[in-house]
Amino acid sequence: MGVEKQPLDDTYNLIGSERVKKLDLLVKLISNQREPLIVCGAEGIGKTTLLKALTLSKNHLWAICFFQGTEPLSFGDIKRKLGLAIKAQRSTLSSETLEDMLVFYEEHQQKIVLILDNAGRLPSGFIDKLINYSLKYPAIKIIFALTKQELSLKNKTDIAIDKCYFLEIPVLEKYDIGLFLKMLSTLPNAIVAEEDVNDKLQNTLYQRTNGIPGKIIHELQKQTNSWFRWKQRLIFVGCMTAILTLVYFYIPILEQNKFYKSFFMGIPQIKLEINSKENELKQTFEINNETIVEKVKKKKVVSNKVLLPIIAKSLNNHKKTAIKIKQPQRFVDNSQWVLQQAAKRYTLQLLLTSKKNALLRILKKYPKLQAKLKYVQVRRKNKRLYILFYGSFTTKSAAYKSVKILPREFKQAWPKRFNAIQTEIKKSR
Repeated sequence: MGVEKQPLDDTYNLIGSERVKKLDLLVKLISNQREPLIVCGAEGIGKTTLLKALTLSKNHLWAICFFQGTEPLSFGDIKRKLGLAIKAQRSTLSSETLEDMLVFYEEHQQKIVLILDNAGRLPSGFIDKLINYSLKYPAIKIIFALTKQELSLKNKTDIAIDKCYFLEIPVLEKYDIGLFLKMLSTLPNAIVAEEDVNDKLQNTLYQRTNGIPGKIIHELQKQTNSWFRWKQRLIFVGCMTAILTLVYFYIPILEQNKFYKSFFMGIPQIKLEINSKENELKQTFEINNETIVEKVKKKKVVSNKVLLPIIAKSLNNHKKTAIKIKQPQRFVDNSQWVLQQAAKRYTLQLLLTSKKNALLRILKKYPKLQAKLKYVQVRRKNKRLYILFYGSFTTKSAAYKSVKILPREFKQAWPKRFNAIQTEIKKSR
């Protein structure tokens, strides 16, 4: 029996400045970007939290429809709810068809936001259908939430994903984990107390969870359950101690009873046997201890004579050893190489990050792949980003086959045409 997991309250406070920036960027993309959007990241990274924060902060500005990919959905259901959302915001359009309402929104430069959380659960081809529908009516801004693994799988069945703009959620840094723990401590039925939040706990959670909020919550719940089990054991041990104490103090009363007298007759004899065995063990230990000390003394004398010349010789050899200085590796932007590639060829996108240190760490980690690992620096909305990719392939299927030979860290890589990267490089100049 363990502690029952308490559901966390629907609190959509974003953790850290990086996630607040992601929300601001998402709002700007909805307002200005023509393409559909994909919010991606690891399982438990906080995609749902970000999208619900968007819904709460902008539901007065846009008509917003929020769907879960886990629920059974049809295209007709989505169109019907889009119509209801528009009518709820603008009652004057209640008699119009959905298509007329969407045209009205487009003419007045208004948006209706369609959010599909857990979009990896949608049937094959459904994302394609929704993307093509949203491109037909510019008033619709569609957002899909996918893990990297789901994105890799959907690339094979829904080719329209290539038309989407990707927004990746970052993991939490150590400082952000501290903020997250303090936020959790303020919730009802909190799984962590504010006084327990310290540097040690932050470091432990960062190492075990890699800064993924969902994993942090799971780890804290595990610790809570573990403490509950230990508490049960302590109560059991305490009860047993109390029972034995009572028995010990009531032995004189029981001995007076004729029924129990014969049972306790053997107790003094047992005590004598234990004492005699104890004395024998002590004598044996003392003899063995003296023998060991004598042997150590003899070995010490011998070892000093033998070891001193060996130590002196090794010191002389050490002085003669040449010191080799390792030259630092240099990695350069491969924009020129990318621009020389055929626009229709494919490459495997491995990473999109705003932190150059994270990029360089991966390049140093895999020296054998450096011949085919390339990166470029681009700008999106005045923000510097780094794209890491691998190889050059004639077809998308050839690119997918190469994923099998890459390290496990890159198993979620997805094919991308060079013309998309070339366009971004040219825009960044």
